[in-house]
Amino acid sequence: MTIPNLFPLDKYQDSSTYREAVPGVYRNLAANNYCMCFYADSADQYPMKRLLEMYRLVFVQGYSRKKVTVNGTDKIAMEVETKDDSLQSLIRLLHFATVPGKDVLNYTIGGCDYLCVRYGETDCTVNGMPVRVPLLGCREDIWGSLDFEVRYPEYQFRGQFTGGTDFAVPELPANTEFRAVILRDSFAYVLYLENNRTNKALMFNQQRFLAALEGWALTHALRSEFDPNC
Repeated sequence: MTIPNLFPLDKYQDSSTYREAVPGVYRNLAANNYCMCFYADSADQYPMKRLLEMYRLVFVQGYSRKKVTVNGTDKIAMEVETKDDSLQSLIRLLHFATVPGKDVLNYTIGGCDYLCVRYGETDCTVNGMPVRVPLLGCREDIWGSLDFEVRYPEYQFRGQFTGGTDFAVPELPANTEFRAVILRDSFAYVLYLENNRTNKALMFNQQRFLAALEGWALTHALRSEFDPNC
């Protein structure tokens, strides 16, 4: 596993306190936990509050958003640590370690936030209507069991939604306002706004259109757990 944008701290060279668990991730023998430090272009490049909650991490004091220089360029260093030294905490930290270097964001639908990784823009049509919207992979997961690497069958969906495919959907109003395409598990959801106020989604598998979703059905499809706020 290679972690991009690492910022190795001098203190990690103290072998009496720190032991490298995997390249770039250290076990802190004094604190009985695991830690890593990476850099970002800006303090708000990543939705850190949501990420720390999902992976059960905290900032290390003094390195929550520290200004540093990397190859002559100003960056922001962030050191995070687990709350204990359990194997599950290490696994969650390794999942978090797939975030640096990627376009990770909170995408809001009807007042609910969804952690996603952005793959670029779509280039396809639905019933001949052009769809040029963000292409996102949803990673919303209360257990911290998902990483931000490309997952199967996202490769296949990315080819379909960026390769000029025309998707046939019955009874879809003309001039539909498309908002985004979100990939989750084995399905793709083409989000659109109906009557300028209702969030809906066209649900596809790799072969065909399946259904139109809205309300609770859409929220449930994109989340791995019940959220009373959504």
